[in-house]
Amino acid sequence: MKYSKEHKIFLRECARFAEKNIAPGLLDADKFRDRAWLCEIYKKSAALEIAGLVVPQDCGGAGESLLLAGLVTESFARVCASAGAMLACHFSACFALASSPDSCARELLCDLASGKISGPAVFLFPAAPVSSWPALQKNGDAKLVCGRAPVVPGALQAGLFVIALPGEDGPALAAVFPGEPGVAPGEDCKLPGLNALPHAEIVFNGALVKEKHLLADPKKAVNAVDEGKRAFYCLTAAVSCGLAASAANQAFEHAKGRYQFGRMLIEHSEIARMTGMMRLKQSAGRAAWEAVAQNEAGNLADALYAKAFCADSALETAGDALQIMGGYGYMHEYGMEKRMRDAKTLQLEGGSTPYLVQEGISPQHP
Repeated sequence: MKYSKEHKIFLRECARFAEKNIAPGLLDADKFRDRAWLCEIYKKSAALEIAGLVVPQDCGGAGESLLLAGLVTESFARVCASAGAMLACHFSACFALASSPDSCARELLCDLASGKISGPAVFLFPAAPVSSWPALQKNGDAKLVCGRAPVVPGALQAGLFVIALPGEDGPALAAVFPGEPGVAPGEDCKLPGLNALPHAEIVFNGALVKEKHLLADPKKAVNAVDEGKRAFYCLTAAVSCGLAASAANQAFEHAKGRYQFGRMLIEHSEIARMTGMMRLKQSAGRAAWEAVAQNEAGNLADALYAKAFCADSALETAGDALQIMGGYGYMHEYGMEKRMRDAKTLQLEGGSTPYLVQEGISPQHP
C-alpha cells in the first residue's frame, strides 16, 4: 500500500508520540489498573489532533480514512494495546456518527474534534444477543434509555456514549453523556488484560435522550450502526496486529542475543520456524484488516473475519514469544506476559471468535 508523504510523516509522529508518552508509564499503569493514565494520554494526543482524525473536515476534523485510522491505532498498539483499543472505540463511534446525516451528529462531531468533549467517545452495540441490552422507551414526549450494557471497554474513561438501540419504532442511534442522570457505570470488571482501559457494565435507568442527540430513522440508524461496527472490528484487528508485531520483535531480539546449546538461540531451527510464523501471521493479519479498510463498500462479514483472525493470531504469537523468552517472558518488567493477557482480552472484544465466525456466515451478512 502506498501512502502520501504527509501520511508517512504523520505516522512517524504518532509512533514517536507513543514511544515518548506511552512507553514510560505503561507497565505501572497495567500493574495498578491506572485508568487516569490513559485519560492523560488521550489529552496529550490533542497535539496530533487524533481526536478529530476521522471527523469530517466540515465538522472541524481531518476527514481521514478508516485505513489511516487503522495505521494510527496499530502504531499505538505496538507500544500499548490499551491505548490502541481506546482509539478503536473512539474512531468507531466517530464513524457511526459521521454516517448519520442529521445535524445532531454533526454537532457532536464538532465537539469531539475541538476537544469540547474532553474524553474519548465509546461506541456501544450488542456483540452477542443480550436480553437486558439498553432499549429506547417512550414516556410521553420524552425518549428514555433503559437497560444494561455489559463489559463495555473504556466505560470509566468515556466522554460520550454512542449507543445502538432497539426501540418500539425500530432501531435507533443515540448519544448520551456519562455524567447525565440515569447513567451509572459499574465497577471495573477486572479482565485479565487491557488493564489501563477498564471494562465495566453501564446501567441506563431512564436516561433522557435529547431530541438533537437521537437518530430515530430506522434505515439511517441501521446504516450508521453497521458502519460503526465495521470500523470497530477493523480497528480492533489493527490493535491485535500491533500487539503481535511488538511481541514478535521482542522475541526476535531476545533470540538473537542469547547463546544456548552451542549456538545463538535464533539459529535453532524450531526457534527460526516460530519467529518466521510470527511474521507470516502478522503480514496476513495486516493484509486482512487493510483490505476491509480500503473497501468502503465491503460488508460487515469481512470485518468480523479480520478481527477473529487477527485476535487469534495475536494470542498465538504472544504465546510463542513467551516460550522463546523462557523465564524472562513471565516477568512483568519485560512486558511479554502483559501482551499475553492483552491478547486474550482482545479475543473477547466485540464477541468471541466462534461467535464472530458464526455471525459472518449468517444470511444477514452475505
